[in-house]
Amino acid sequence: MPSPSKNRATFFSDPVRRFGITSVVLLILLAIAPAKNHFSEWRHYQNSYLAMIRGRGDAVTLQRHFQSGIQQIWHPELGAVDRCTSCHVGLKEASLTDVSAQPFRRHPIVPHNIEQFGCVMCHRGQGVATTVEEAHSSTLAWEQPLLPARYIESSCGQCHRAPLTGTPQLNEGRKLLASSGCVHCHNIKLPEGGTLQATDDPPSLVHIGDKTNREWIFAWLKDPQAYAVSARMPNFKLSDDEARDISG
Repeated sequence: MPSPSKNRATFFSDPVRRFGITSVVLLILLAIAPAKNHFSEWRHYQNSYLAMIRGRGDAVTLQRHFQSGIQQIWHPELGAVDRCTSCHVGLKEASLTDVSAQPFRRHPIVPHNIEQFGCVMCHRGQGVATTVEEAHSSTLAWEQPLLPARYIESSCGQCHRAPLTGTPQLNEGRKLLASSGCVHCHNIKLPEGGTLQATDDPPSLVHIGDKTNREWIFAWLKDPQAYAVSARMPNFKLSDDEARDISG
């Protein structure tokens, strides 16, 4: 009885049979690519968008503005590629104020042109991605994951140094950085050069040794609020050895 290995060798020895099998495999592989594109996530969202606007009073206008396929904004000076609008297709449509579902609702009014600035400059995330998981999820290999909405004002500070009317949290954060003594230890560089300067007036420590002793300084460093509830100095969670070294 012939061995299985000999049967396989005989089966593939026929060049016509080998050609036929190879052709079938190649056809299957070629069919996978368009099928994958047809059932892609971004296409699903675009089809859902078209279904959503169908029947609206402004459907004709919205359909005229709609562009199918992967959309891309390229920032050559930043080396950034932005494909977010492949799914977020309603960002620029002023008439979609009644739509709250993502990714179809319009973007809040901002003084920046989306075609010029894109999305990743403010929102971060993986702009080249075309799936929700890859675009939105944080990975160890990506240094700028998508910013939660509560932190989005911080992106304005990348370019705008003066206080802005639409960024109350950013303005307050800058004020606290300068007034709470953070910059006495943290060197915060400004985009135009130089560093952020403190606006607080910390007490002088020149004669601290004349007024206190090592035990008092140690206790103060360990927990300032335990000595004075109104103390502005934060608790740095120093270990006993660290507090002892500083107070010595």
